[in-house]
Amino acid sequence: MNFKQNLQQSVIENSSFSMPWLSGTDAVETIISKTFFWMWIVLLTVFGVWYYTYSLVMDSSLTVQSLNTLSLVSIIVGFLLVLIMSTSWQRISYWVLAVLLLVFWVFEWFGLAGIFLIYQMTSIISIFLTTAIMFLLLAVIWNALKIDVAKWGTILLAWLLAIIIWMFINMFWQNTEFNFVLNIVWLVIFSAFVIYDLNTLKLMAQSGDRRVELLMALSLFLTFINIFFTLLRLFGSRK
Repeated sequence: MNFKQNLQQSVIENSSFSMPWLSGTDAVETIISKTFFWMWIVLLTVFGVWYYTYSLVMDSSLTVQSLNTLSLVSIIVGFLLVLIMSTSWQRISYWVLAVLLLVFWVFEWFGLAGIFLIYQMTSIISIFLTTAIMFLLLAVIWNALKIDVAKWGTILLAWLLAIIIWMFINMFWQNTEFNFVLNIVWLVIFSAFVIYDLNTLKLMAQSGDRRVELLMALSLFLTFINIFFTLLRLFGSRK
């Protein structure tokens, strides 16, 4: 999650990467709209490939053990790709960055497909739609807010780190009630991250750099996925 703050700061400070022909209000709106285009297209594609991977497992074309191995590899490769993109995006072109994003999403597709083995299909679909509606409502709240949320980043990251530490402790403690509370707090944190990300997108889009739409689509995608999986852990119906 740290790459969000670094990304926002580096875009604003490195005005040499801005594109004069994209400057202005229309350019900002174009970048913001394309960010959401990338995000939603990928989300729908991810969901479709998840289901396709699940069907392969059900048809015995892909064993559960192979899926678990693929998931582990996907998580490692995905982490490395996010690290590369967040630290090197200023030195690569728009289309190279787009290819890296597509590669990341391909690994993400397979890495998270195991949810269909754990949760009921109807539960997954309903919670996916709930997450989408929740995301939209948070966007409306962000648009209605007239306060500066730029300082939220440090606070949210501090809370996120604290929750991760407590979740690690609870792995050994195995307290169900405490785990429920931690998931609720996790949900609140990432809900706040939606507002913070949208504010970051608006600020970064002013640079006129089209690469912003790709990186912020990635950031919003990761936020969406975290909310989705938290709701799934809290309210999903297991098989």
